[in-house]
Amino acid sequence: MEAVIRDRTEMSLSEIIYHHAMTQDIDGMKSAYRNYKEHHPDRWSTTEANINNIGYNLLKESNFELAIAVFSLNSESYPQSANRYDSLAEAYLKSGNRNKAISLHRQALEVDPKFDNSIQMLKNLEGEGKPRRTLAP
Repeated sequence: MEAVIRDRTEMSLSEIIYHHAMTQDIDGMKSAYRNYKEHHPDRWSTTEANINNIGYNLLKESNFELAIAVFSLNSESYPQSANRYDSLAEAYLKSGNRNKAISLHRQALEVDPKFDNSIQMLKNLEGEGKPRRTLAP
């Protein structure tokens, strides 16, 4: 019963992350996330997708630094997820760090060699910047 009462009075991990993101408090967000995960390691109500959604909302608002921080935190809890590398890569790419995005997409493929989005993104990103062959007249 105590756990049920506690669950009704505490903010969810998603709410904690969102609160710190809205106040631009990256250090507080990281600390609160880690503290929460330490005290609630089997919390069923927060998933990789929940945290990813917060990251993508921040990305839509062009808040790259916070999106990267959120995606990075998510990766702590889901180290075997190719999606975490893919999401983080997208944030780095949108922030202008193409090389980091390529590296993260490669890491996604180390976890899951068939992860389609990273396969496609690497084709696109690695194809950019290469000299195009032209036919001589």
